[in-house]
Amino acid sequence: MLRKCPDVNHVSLWNHNIEELEREKTYSLPAVFIEFTPFKWQQGGQGTKKSSIQINLHIVTKTLADPDPDSPFLDEALAGFDIIEQVINSVQGNGGEGFNRLQHVETIPDHNHDEIQHDVEAFSCEIWDYSHKNDTSSIPLRKVEISPNKA
Repeated sequence: MLRKCPDVNHVSLWNHNIEELEREKTYSLPAVFIEFTPFKWQQGGQGTKKSSIQINLHIVTKTLADPDPDSPFLDEALAGFDIIEQVINSVQGNGGEGFNRLQHVETIPDHNHDEIQHDVEAFSCEIWDYSHKNDTSSIPLRKVEISPNKA
């Protein structure tokens, strides 16, 4: 899905990567980090399970531009929003094996940044795990005879 974002240079799992970036640059920006929030499983029949989950996409961009309308760098200041829009459009509505369509449910903008801007876009979906599904095709059937009760 995120391969449809030509301006994104790095995609990985979320591991509080912003802290690493402040110590030393370890990945190329713009970057997207995928965070799976905690979720609870509901047991289904025959060993299956399902859950409603939220996935947070941490979108990290670098900006030195001033968003002031009179700034000569206004286009650069707004470029981060174009990347966020690319990410949302590439993820929204996609589904696959074991999960239904991702729905965009929350935006958490970064209102307190210097050079590094860290915005979060949240998506939700239902997931299913069939990996432990019981195979009922090999359960042997026994013949049971029922005799009438003689009174």
